Amino acid sequence: MLNVYLSGLQGFIVECFGQRVWDEVVPEDLNSRFQYAKPEGCLTGELLAIFSLLADYVGQPSTELIKEFGCYLFPQLLDFMPEARQDDMSFRSFMISVGRVIHKDVQRLYPEVQVPKIDFIQQANQLTMFYRSERKLCYLAEGLIEGAADFFHAEIELSHPICMHHGAAYCEIVILIH
Repeated sequence: MLNVYLSGLQGFIVECFGQRVWDEVVPEDLNSRFQYAKPEGCLTGELLAIFSLLADYVGQPSTELIKEFGCYLFPQLLDFMPEARQDDMSFRSFMISVGRVIHKDVQRLYPEVQVPKIDFIQQANQLTMFYRSERKLCYLAEGLIEGAADFFHAEIELSHPICMHHGAAYCEIVILIH
């Protein structure tokens, strides 16, 4: 699974900013360092540092780049989520299944991976997601949500009124479904 993130990161940077940016921003020995990396370390530490370097290089906030990366990465993660390809699966039902099914499957396959805790409050045209994670990858979660909406052809609007990056114990991500 770490390879999905690493190859996704390379694809994202090269497609969005060009090979030259990848060559200049990413350390040459990245592949060898991550070849032996533990899965729980994916997207923490060095990879987040790469987003910081990329943000400085391209002049965009790293939070926005991480969101864009999440959206870009979602289709690649579908190989690990066969339930998402069921004919009766909708954006709403998929989102609800993330915490109950998908993250439990990930933990079963990769016990050392630290997955976020996700809970939802459901309303007619809205899902309110409560996200808790020591890694604080809520911006990646936003991008993955947008990627899921694209995949399921759902029109959504996101807001993030409560955030761990601003001192809260959890993030609240409100998903309006049109």
